[in-house]
Amino acid sequence: MQENIVTSGTSNRIVHGQKNLKLIEVNYKRNTSSNFTERMEHLQKEFSYADHQAHPWVHTEFSLLYGSPLYEQASAAQKLALNHLYWVCFYNYSIGGEVTTMVYNQLTCGAFYPLGGYETLCRELDVETSQERAHVEAFRNIGRQTELALMGEIVFERPMPNYVEAALIHPQKGARSFLRNLPPQFYAVQVGVSPYVASQYYTVRGLRNIQLKVKEYRHSQFCQDLEKAGSFVPGPSAVSHYHYLDEAFHTATSQLISHELYKDFGKPSGTEIFAANLGILGVQRTMQDLSGAVPGIFSPDDHYFPLFYRMFQTPLFGMSATEALQMLERCFCHEHEGFHVAARYHEKALSDNRKYVDGLDHLWPINRELKIMARASIPAALKNNARAFQRFRKTVKG
Repeated sequence: MQENIVTSGTSNRIVHGQKNLKLIEVNYKRNTSSNFTERMEHLQKEFSYADHQAHPWVHTEFSLLYGSPLYEQASAAQKLALNHLYWVCFYNYSIGGEVTTMVYNQLTCGAFYPLGGYETLCRELDVETSQERAHVEAFRNIGRQTELALMGEIVFERPMPNYVEAALIHPQKGARSFLRNLPPQFYAVQVGVSPYVASQYYTVRGLRNIQLKVKEYRHSQFCQDLEKAGSFVPGPSAVSHYHYLDEAFHTATSQLISHELYKDFGKPSGTEIFAANLGILGVQRTMQDLSGAVPGIFSPDDHYFPLFYRMFQTPLFGMSATEALQMLERCFCHEHEGFHVAARYHEKALSDNRKYVDGLDHLWPINRELKIMARASIPAALKNNARAFQRFRKTVKG
């Protein structure tokens, strides 16, 4: 039965969004008729590390600590392990965004649905939320098995950040923490009550989709190349491919909502424009760093220090505490090829993101030009890492 995407009484109001709502209906039908999520669920339920341990899961340049002194001296078996652990870390990083997306999808539905005419849009967002849950389950299951098999313990899995939950449900106490929590609290409330700000959340989500997509496109290619060659396709490689295809629907949703629908919600107030820009400032801050540890992830390396310090001392590398600390300094505080891989993908994401926000005239110049994201550089990353390493060294010397 065909959905009515514009109900009676709303067609005269929905002018600019009319075409995009029809495209969202097409996107919804294609998404619900696809089976990419179901294939991911099957792969993760059937996954056993022993069945996939003999093959790389992603391109070599996406191995953990690629190009670093550790990587250069690693054995073939250790390099393969680092290839698998990159997959684990990349998708552990992705989980934070997936969990946050679940929350904001529901918040924005609260702003759209009461208007009437946006029912199919809200159904698409509900579908995407259920897909995100399946993605998280697949990433966690494969990641846990892989870490236990390679290191005998869980090193890289950590409580995944839910940025809304942290700010709204369990805010930290104290005046400084209150000021830190205030922007995300204000933003989340505006997303839930203002259709205009809700539509512009999808600019934020689109930017996040793109920074993931520039790497996952390569992961998807890796899987497809194996299939074309008739080679064995590791389960995690296939999960990457199906996740990329699922996220293509999500990216299309973000594009359709953020670039036209807002024009039907009347002239935004100063508060709404401020909130929309605040969201983009926030996402820019999550993309202003280069990681030499996990090439292609745009986050600072310092939170990885205790994790890699532990990894170096697991049976995978068998270092002493002193050796692990020395290796940490060599890998994170000195330039190597992994930083250049990170810079290359960051430059691509920055270019694509600037194209994405082009034409959104309500953005402040700092957001339209993505000036915060553009701050990332190898010298800045090395300088930050050197400072962070000095702090970390003091904590492990006790």
